[in-house]
Amino acid sequence: MDQKLCIIAACTAALAATPAHAAPVSNSDGTARVRILEPLAIFKVDDLDFGTVVISNTQGGTVTMPSNGNPRSFSGGAEGVPGDPGNRAQFTVVGNPGQEIILTHSVPLTLTNAAGDDILVINMWLNGSPLRTLSPVDGREQVYLGGTLSLAADQPEGLYEASFTVTVDYR
Repeated sequence: MDQKLCIIAACTAALAATPAHAAPVSNSDGTARVRILEPLAIFKVDDLDFGTVVISNTQGGTVTMPSNGNPRSFSGGAEGVPGDPGNRAQFTVVGNPGQEIILTHSVPLTLTNAAGDDILVINMWLNGSPLRTLSPVDGREQVYLGGTLSLAADQPEGLYEASFTVTVDYR
């Protein structure tokens, strides 16, 4: 009997030593999510073309091709050939309708001809803000670039070219 009493006493002591139950654990639910967008694409429609220009033998000048579609303009000894007026660069961006995008572009320092002669690129710019919203209907946006070149007096003739890059990303 002593053994039974010891077991009962031990169980009673164990129950008495058990702490009171704590309050229930509090829970809160969260949500994990991801939004998948179709990849952006950008397509060149037209190159930036300053057209054909004649430069004075004694005076340098500039040629500017606006990004807004206005005709090119000249200063100093530069004059345009009417039969080749050039055009602004045009790109089409395609992506998820209604999404915001941000555009960036590089600016080459010079345009170079086959003989290695250079024309200084003063600047290139977009038509409007680099932050845009794709069309909510078809997910497209038309982007235009213009620029200004500095021509030296007696600039050697030739076709001058350089590459530039337009980059688009979702914002």
